Amino acid sequence: MTTNPKPSPSPSVTATIEATRSTGVLVASVLTTVSSVYPAFLAGALGVELRSSLGMTEWFFGFVIGGFFFGSALGSTALGRLGERLGARRMITFSLLTTAAVTAFISAFVRSGPVLIAALFVAGLANSSGQTSANKLLSQSINPARLGLAMAIKQSGMPGASLLGGLAVPILALTVGWQWSYLFATALALVALWAVLRFAPDDGPAATTQRSGPTRPVTAHRILVLGAVAAGFSSAAAGTLGNWVTSSAVDAGWSSGAAGLLLSLGAVTGISSRLLLGWRADRSPRLPMRTAATFLAWGASGALLLAPRVQWTHVVAVMIAFGAGWGWPALFNFAVVRANPLAASAATGVTQTGVYVGVFTGPIVFGFMVDHVSYAAGWSLIAGSMLIGAAIMWRLAPQFQDPGQVSLSR
Repeated sequence: MTTNPKPSPSPSVTATIEATRSTGVLVASVLTTVSSVYPAFLAGALGVELRSSLGMTEWFFGFVIGGFFFGSALGSTALGRLGERLGARRMITFSLLTTAAVTAFISAFVRSGPVLIAALFVAGLANSSGQTSANKLLSQSINPARLGLAMAIKQSGMPGASLLGGLAVPILALTVGWQWSYLFATALALVALWAVLRFAPDDGPAATTQRSGPTRPVTAHRILVLGAVAAGFSSAAAGTLGNWVTSSAVDAGWSSGAAGLLLSLGAVTGISSRLLLGWRADRSPRLPMRTAATFLAWGASGALLLAPRVQWTHVVAVMIAFGAGWGWPALFNFAVVRANPLAASAATGVTQTGVYVGVFTGPIVFGFMVDHVSYAAGWSLIAGSMLIGAAIMWRLAPQFQDPGQVSLSR
């Protein structure tokens, strides 16, 4: 008796299945990015309320934000390498479970500044695991011809976290209390975990050992370290913008609720910029890191516009600073991942270390400047940091060429 073979799916059905799978992976990556970094950006948005409730000075509050990114910096390289061995799905699961536990703890038990710093330090370790593993997940699951846009969407999770943080001020913090904002962060992490378990492929140790090609970064370690330096100066500015713009606006005469909405405006502008730049990167022969440097330099002018203590200038300044100054991470990470497609977690683990060092030191230095000099001096320093980062990125850009393993659609 002859058994007819099972017919293969038609090309259209196969394409639909592939598109659905890729969309699910992208959603999981974005939710992971938002959930992992949200505890820090939420603290920045809640700066006025947290300092009042927990009795912190502005300089000490800089250590609250910095504690999160100090933990991220310590864990990034090692956890990025571990992600290459254990797989993205397992590492992201670990990250999101830790984030959910920490945010629930903050909501229920944190009543002092030092305890908040310790809790956000642990959340920072989880963040470093989640970010590098999300990069790996995209590099192995998304069509290379669409990787630029996919990385931009994923990196939009950063300003997305700021957007949610800004909205949390008038909706939750000023109505039922800041603790409920962190309870929402717990729920968000659990939703992200569901998406990862639902859509991310099982790429554990068995699958990893079966891959062909290099499992270490193609880009020289020295170049990755220099990339980390460039990212450090750039992210010192980006992190300060996200965590201090509400406090700066209140100092300039805005109400807390309006300042939170101003942060949300900046976040929307930053998200739009990243998506546009990522979409363009898939279709442009221009080196993505060169474009990142150009936009970062323009963002410095927005930071300078924050220096005057005038209310209306904050609107223009926020749109420029976030729109141009927050566009670079999507292109920067796209360049690193594209150059190291089979070791995205390890490669971005090195460069992300610079990001976290910058975001750790930026708010602390800025807080010191505000306490001892002025907001004007602080924002001028941030503009200078942006320009230094842009100059280094411009010089490094040719070192992150497409190695030939990724074909771009023109």
